[in-house]
Amino acid sequence: MLGLQDSLLNQTVALPAAASSSVVSPSIDLGIGPHGELPLGFVEFEIDAPAVTTAMLPNGDTITYDVIVSATSNMASPVAVYPAILTQTGAGGVGAPAAAKKFKLPDVLNDYLASARYLALRANTGVGTGNCSTVNATLAVNF
Repeated sequence: MLGLQDSLLNQTVALPAAASSSVVSPSIDLGIGPHGELPLGFVEFEIDAPAVTTAMLPNGDTITYDVIVSATSNMASPVAVYPAILTQTGAGGVGAPAAAKKFKLPDVLNDYLASARYLALRANTGVGTGNCSTVNATLAVNF
């Protein structure tokens, strides 16, 4: 890893505006197909979750983040490659601090998921969360 980031590939999504809701980031094209693919062994992805206030995330409530793949860029019929890879939990009456999680996709992703060309981040709010839509989560690509 060189620690380089391609800001044109990074995708940002506003968190859900209501409890028990999900939002999905715009997709990243992994290029898996008949004309080649992104060399997954040389690519690291990073989820950057924002700090949230106690009004957004009361004590004990959660926001979870899933890494999903799909055959289509609109992320129809997604499959969770890493469900709940990152969780923020409200605590201490202050919400939750910003959090980050780095991950790599399996080198054989396309072998066991025949239609995994597009990658996205899904954020899911728990039952007691407030409006979180004023802050964004980012899915970044690092080389």
